[in-house]
Amino acid sequence: MFIGDLIANYKNYRQFHEIYDATNSAPWYYGAISSLILFIAVVIVCVIIKLIIRNKTKQQIRYQFVLILSFRYLFLIKD
Repeated sequence: MFIGDLIANYKNYRQFHEIYDATNSAPWYYGAISSLILFIAVVIVCVIIKLIIRNKTKQQIRYQFVLILSFRYLFLIKD
């Protein structure tokens, strides 16, 4: 969607560049850059959340594995 919007804006600018020069003080790609920065920020936040969740689940799995091994060891000694 981002790339399609960028292509459409570029084609529109190429066709009506006089209007863009007269009405806009910012270049035609300014909206695309701001959207890209926002998109990258959202992706970074999602990756950080994913890493935090993955780290917590690995710690829980390790804890459960240690518990299982310790219970097996305790039961083997009692027999």
